[in-house]
Parts: sequence; C-alpha cells; structure tokens
Amino acid sequence: MAQALVEHLRFVSAQYPAELMAIYLSDKDGYHLACAGRTDIVTPAHASTLAVTFALTAQQTAKLGLGDCTHVLNELLFRTPSAAAAPGSTAEPSAPTPAAQGADQPYTVLQLSVGPLVILTLSAPHVAVARVRHLLVETQTLEAAQVVVSGMKSLRAQ
Repeated sequence: MAQALVEHLRFVSAQYPAELMAIYLSDKDGYHLACAGRTDIVTPAHASTLAVTFALTAQQTAKLGLGDCTHVLNELLFRTPSAAAAPGSTAEPSAPTPAAQGADQPYTVLQLSVGPLVILTLSAPHVAVARVRHLLVETQTLEAAQVVVSGMKSLRAQ
C-alpha cells in the first residue's frame, strides 16, 4: 500500500508541479487526492496552514512510538539542507526557527488511527512551500521505512 501511494504521489506531482498535495482517507473510494486551492475540498476555515502527513502501519507505529514519529517529522521538515542532501548523513536536524513554526503558534502533531493505518499530521504555519514540495521527492528514499509523505496547503481565515 505504501509503495502504491508513493507512486501515486510521483505521478500527481509530475502533473501538477506547482501544487502541494494531500492524501485524505475516503470511506467511499479509498485514498482520495486533493490539490491545494480546491475550495470544494480545502475549506477557507482551514486556510494558510501547511500540513505534512505520514501514514504508518500499526506495526511500524508500535516500533517507533509517537515520540519517535514526531522526531522524524521534525527532522524532515527542519533539518539543514546539507543534511537532507547527504545520503546516510547522521547530522542532527536544525532547530525549527520561529519563522518556520509561525511566531504566534508552534507546530502541532495529531495522531489518528484509521483501520490498519495511523495517520500523523504535523501542522506548522508559514513553513516554506519548497520544503514541503521537497518532501514529496524525498519519499522515494524512505520506502524502506514505508513512510508515506504528503503535503498540503490550506487556507485558514485570519
């Protein structure tokens, strides 16, 4: 399942290179993909927030624990570009900056169990769009851990 989602993200990101994408669980037709700016799916009530979602199997979550999953989210979003570019690098992730987190609201991690999957979502206002788009590419190197990454740009009314 993780491999299929990664392939789907690759295909859609190639079709819509300027968009940020999010995977939603649909009780009707399985996974449903929504593109940023689709007001019929992304409502104004959720605007101006960037979210990154990890879909992990229950077995993986049991191994990692929520704390470790949170660390993975932190590393992928906020580590230095040099650490991100170096395969096998053991460099520590850089600390999130106030600009990256949003000066008035720190990022949050939410956990939701849906059948065999555990959905972890990190929400951080003002995270750079390019960084989230990079995560879509980075999923290709995370298949061993079967971590599926998706990014979405929503519009929260100020």
